[in-house]
Amino acid sequence: MDILWMLVLLTVILIAIAIPFVVRSFVWNSIIKKMQKGNFKEALHQMETSSLYKLFFSEYERKYNFLRAYISSKDDKKVKSTCTELLHMNLNHKQAYQVSSLTFFYFLEAQDKEMCDKLLDHIEFSGDQDEIAYDKMLYRILIENKSEDIEFLQNLLKDKTEKEDQGMLQYLIGVQYMYLNDTKNANLYLNKAKNNLKGTPYHKKIKDLLA
Repeated sequence: MDILWMLVLLTVILIAIAIPFVVRSFVWNSIIKKMQKGNFKEALHQMETSSLYKLFFSEYERKYNFLRAYISSKDDKKVKSTCTELLHMNLNHKQAYQVSSLTFFYFLEAQDKEMCDKLLDHIEFSGDQDEIAYDKMLYRILIENKSEDIEFLQNLLKDKTEKEDQGMLQYLIGVQYMYLNDTKNANLYLNKAKNNLKGTPYHKKIKDLLA
């Protein structure tokens, strides 16, 4: 009888442990489906009003998910304010890097030097050395318009087999040649990048550069 009660108790404990994970998964999948369909207002409304979302997600998780939704909907004002709010919270190094890295790439694309400067400071404090070096290189190329990383990226390109990886490196090499007014090499790399990045936001951006 004691063994039976122990099994019942163990089962109850396991169910109690599993319920939060099941509910979290259900709520988040519901939100994600809305965002994947482009229904950002509905997704944001659910996050703002759902009692289950507020109960089963921490304050950091809730704000970080808002940030992801604002980035997906390209709401620059909300991305800035939510990012700033998050970075003023008492975050651990992993969380601070997660926020900074996510928004750093967003503001790199927006050519927002002020935000990139602030975020790079957080990345340098929270990230590992390889990530910091890579992010600094992107800053040099896309914000400072420098052309000192062509050879490094050309060597890196030799080891890439995936089209999107190749395309991103070709894009970064191509824009550096543009800064040098080397039209021949700029067009060579940007045309390759355009072909490798079909179906991505960069495809149109590269077409505009080549126009």
